[in-house]
Amino acid sequence: MVFSFLCFFIRNDATQLGTIKNKQACGTSTNPLDKRSPDVVYKNYYVLSLYSDVERSNLNLGSVTLCTHGTIVFLNHISVLCQRWGGPIPVAVYSSASNYEDIRTLAATLRYCDFCVRHWVSWHFFGKQNFGDRQLFRSADSFQNTRIDCSALSSGKGTEKRKSEDSYPINVGRNIARQRTQTRYVFSLDIELYPSNNVLSKFERMIRSKKNITPNEVWVLPAFEIYPEYSSPRTKFQLKQMFTRRQAISFHMYKCNRCHMIPNLEGWLNQEVQWKSEVAEATESLRVWSTVKRNRKERLGDWEPFFIGTRDDPEFDIRLSWEGKNNKKQMAYEMCLRNYDFHIIDNAFLVHAPGIKLYYATIDKNRIKHIEENKKYMEIIRTDLEKMYGSTNSTDDC
Repeated sequence: MVFSFLCFFIRNDATQLGTIKNKQACGTSTNPLDKRSPDVVYKNYYVLSLYSDVERSNLNLGSVTLCTHGTIVFLNHISVLCQRWGGPIPVAVYSSASNYEDIRTLAATLRYCDFCVRHWVSWHFFGKQNFGDRQLFRSADSFQNTRIDCSALSSGKGTEKRKSEDSYPINVGRNIARQRTQTRYVFSLDIELYPSNNVLSKFERMIRSKKNITPNEVWVLPAFEIYPEYSSPRTKFQLKQMFTRRQAISFHMYKCNRCHMIPNLEGWLNQEVQWKSEVAEATESLRVWSTVKRNRKERLGDWEPFFIGTRDDPEFDIRLSWEGKNNKKQMAYEMCLRNYDFHIIDNAFLVHAPGIKLYYATIDKNRIKHIEENKKYMEIIRTDLEKMYGSTNSTDDC
């Protein structure tokens, strides 16, 4: 689908925020986030891309890019995510007029204080068009003389909760980050989920040794949560120890366990788990533990796993909000209709930042409107997808 977009010329400097030089229309492109245009309009959102140094170094990109998103509340996780990943990371950051200056300042601070972030992370700020291009595409003059305070990162200063009655357009952020990649393989991940050690290098070894690359296949990393008093495990051996001691649980176990838990989790945990040196860990390839279909026959009709896939996989539907829950369900449903293979990885996993996700009736009560909206949109999406792929027995399985 061809998207219209608005192009701006911006000075992109590695040490300071860019200054807008000129603003003019550039026509259209088949890619709504054309790399040649750092500032665009995606749907009804402005997108301002800064600090894209990594995108100019094609030799260092590798074969897979981790894509993430967030608001100012969660940007402190980007440092941990970068250290765990060790490769290119485009991050899409949702902004409003009231917190845009704080977000830009925090991004500049993260770059200044963290070499990994400065080297690997590109930033793509997005917000609704109606909050004004004067605020979003503003001059950097007010940022140039800002005093950088690295201690503010540990104190949490400037990361107050988002104060807005608007829902968070989580899938807009996911799509923006994913479309700012240059590698064939992409890993769309929420910013609070940390990969285990050496996933990037292990994946590249696996792909290089794979004889047949088939379409419609993805590689699933099982996800977990840990209690807040413990540190995030880096290896499967550590994870199993924590799971046995009930310090770790399956991701969203108390909110929607069926949405994320892999089949036969106990078998996965016990599959050749032993202590290994860091050198041995670092030289492995990813191994496939089992391959499943995302369908009701395998009791996976509500499954929404996190996976490494390609740029050809379905996009996320931007009508589904974070507050409405099940915002990846449309993508998983479409992948079921397209008969995808989901390869569950044996020797890699994801772990949420410390803290257990619990169900709170009061909080969920405030989300009822958005939950109902997501359900309504999913019915529309299902109907549209069935028309696209044909109404067959497989639609009932999915």
